Amino acid sequence: MSITPTLVMNEFPDFNEPGFDIEHYNKRFHQSNVVIRTSASSVDYPLHWGPRSVKCSFKGEEHYETGNSHYAADDEHFLVFNHGILSHYEHQNSRQFFFDVRLPPRESSLSDVEYLV
Repeated sequence: MSITPTLVMNEFPDFNEPGFDIEHYNKRFHQSNVVIRTSASSVDYPLHWGPRSVKCSFKGEEHYETGNSHYAADDEHFLVFNHGILSHYEHQNSRQFFFDVRLPPRESSLSDVEYLV
């Protein structure tokens, strides 16, 4: 059994920064566990791939869309996502805090639903 490294990120990337390469950025989520712990008052990401993750938000709501469904995390609710395509946004009047644990894809014959049960 090999140990999967864990990276800690203290800020969200700027998808709109000139030269930002989403494929290069996403490599970290295939190779490592990633913990994102940061704060922001406005975040807006278009549809993009995301790994299995647990998402928490404090002092505000964090919104996600995937397929035709809308989800929110807040002080009392967290979200668990299987990997897939999603968008992410918040527009708050004050700074909120995020804690997000992302897990790399695994090699297994189990489906995502079976794995989480």
